[in-house]
Amino acid sequence: MNRVCKNCGGLFKGRSDRTWCTESCKKALKSNYDQLFHLENRDKKIATACDWQRSNKKRKSQYDRYRRDTLPKRKRPPSVEDPETRRMISSKRRASKRSQGAYLVSKRDLARALLRSDNRCLYGAEEFTVENPLEWDHVIPIARGGTHSIGNLVPACRRCNRNKHVKFISEWRHGRIKGTN
Repeated sequence: MNRVCKNCGGLFKGRSDRTWCTESCKKALKSNYDQLFHLENRDKKIATACDWQRSNKKRKSQYDRYRRDTLPKRKRPPSVEDPETRRMISSKRRASKRSQGAYLVSKRDLARALLRSDNRCLYGAEEFTVENPLEWDHVIPIARGGTHSIGNLVPACRRCNRNKHVKFISEWRHGRIKGTN
């Protein structure tokens, strides 16, 4: 008996209880189900967690104290501490900029782009401050094939730029990277 795969729609011969044709279709179906389940029950999960924390304040503070006192403090990553690693990272970035096209970006171009955004962060619409200064973000990250040109640069505050990192805008806004499940 020929059956239709629920994921790809292809025909396959199989057991009567199976609804997928290959293991990859099975994984895709499970991933889609998990995402939908999470989205449908997100508010309920958050409410349950908040209720638990409200009703178990003493227990939570004991656990927080335990984590603070007994677990080791987080160390800075070696890339920040080791000057040789830092040099390697920056040289790799410069090389990728050159290979993908690094164009001259003048101060005048940057000033025009800043005026277009009304001296605000393009992502969060916050004004630039001493605590949250201006940084120039590549809309299409260099690590993902973008160029270093004025058409790919936008003003962003430090918080948004560091949070976005090497994600596309849509991935950053939706909180996931395309292709990872």
